[in-house]
Amino acid sequence: MVLDLDLFRVDKGGNPELVKETQRKRFKDPALVEALLSADSAWRKCRFQADNLNKQKNLCSKIIGEKFRQEVGSHGRDTRGIFRVHQEKIEQFVYASPHDNKSWEFRELVSCSNCTDYQARRLRIRYGQTKKMLDKADLVHMLNATMCATTRTICAILENYQTEEGIVVPEVLRGFMPPGLKEMITFVKPAPIDQELT
Repeated sequence: MVLDLDLFRVDKGGNPELVKETQRKRFKDPALVEALLSADSAWRKCRFQADNLNKQKNLCSKIIGEKFRQEVGSHGRDTRGIFRVHQEKIEQFVYASPHDNKSWEFRELVSCSNCTDYQARRLRIRYGQTKKMLDKADLVHMLNATMCATTRTICAILENYQTEEGIVVPEVLRGFMPPGLKEMITFVKPAPIDQELT
């Protein structure tokens, strides 16, 4: 099965929803097309931007998209509770020159795969001067990373901001909190361990 991925190109006016609709009509199993095109929003956006990298002055480019995590941890001490669950998560996809001296700025909260130029070779994504300038264009290197695993971030906030009265809301999140909960989320019941001790 071959999908017409050129429809994702920006200069062709690619629209992911339109692509899904047209590709469904070409194949016997529309569900398979849906699964392939919805597999990973970061990969889809990578293809969508493939033709624009030569035009960018600053090669380092970040793309952020949402993704549903389908697998659930089934073993290990760190998989209990809300640590590893089905969840919506935020993916970060970074295009970077292999000679980028600012790589320390792209640290991740959870994980990061340095794909080097493996994906770029397949997609033919290059940076540098165009052929008109008679200069060689090199392949970009790609980092594919989970930027923020929601429940793990919640675990970190609970661990670091818990007090006797409740959870202190970190300064950067206060603008997103509803009125009355901007400074602190107070406990409404005693902790179960406190009830057992009394």
